[in-house]
Amino acid sequence: MHPYPRRRILRQISSLLLCLAAGAAGGAHASILSTDVEKTPVDAAPLTIIVPGDPGIVRSTAHGLIRDLGVQDRWTRATRNGFEMSYSILNEQNNGRDFVVHARVSNGTTGSGVKYTVRYQLTDSKDGGYSVQLTPLDRGTYQQGLIGKYAVPDFTDADLRNHLLDNGLAYKFEVNSSYPTESVNGNFMRLASPVNMRAGEADEVSGKIFKNRFAIPFGDKKIYFTIEIFPYRNGSKIVAYARVPALETSPGVADYTILLANAKRQLEAIAQD
Repeated sequence: MHPYPRRRILRQISSLLLCLAAGAAGGAHASILSTDVEKTPVDAAPLTIIVPGDPGIVRSTAHGLIRDLGVQDRWTRATRNGFEMSYSILNEQNNGRDFVVHARVSNGTTGSGVKYTVRYQLTDSKDGGYSVQLTPLDRGTYQQGLIGKYAVPDFTDADLRNHLLDNGLAYKFEVNSSYPTESVNGNFMRLASPVNMRAGEADEVSGKIFKNRFAIPFGDKKIYFTIEIFPYRNGSKIVAYARVPALETSPGVADYTILLANAKRQLEAIAQD
């Protein structure tokens, strides 16, 4: 027998057993599909993110997992061994002190996962900004179903740290250029990477509709942004709506005072090229 049909049969048997379990012992069904985990403390270094009191921060459209910081949920789909699979990293159960980062692989019904509890502490600063200290507390895993269980995702302490850094601060940049608007637009088309937007799709930062957005490298990540260009004095003014990811500016610290200044210099370099 070809291995794919055999796996499909096993999957059907597994689903049937789940249904039988549900009918025979309702409470057992809940445990079969439970995502509860036995937590084990982790020894991971805390991460501090510093957000300045900057009027360029676009607060109304921030994702706001923690104030203006948006650590976004992630979903991907893939086919493995003939099956459609989904892989997700979700931020859950934010109670104002802790939240859970949940990495999961599933077929839409059953799956397996890793859960980290992350504690955060907010400290306000005198300039109207604040800092957030993120400290991983514990980790747990689970596998759902009776037979043919999915392997637990390989989501480690390092992956968690990368996920926490993959947040975004929505920001409105304004930079000037001595060149006319057509030349400045050509610079962005040439030196940044244009990314088409869907018809009618609104930019997540400004809420406006653009034909395309742009991407530029930013450390090991990318900044995605849209632009408006206006005649200004003898040149142009560029307004860029961006979501700026976090990078460590020193060990254990991501300082957006530094990151926003670096991002602005990159935009200025393109506008003035």
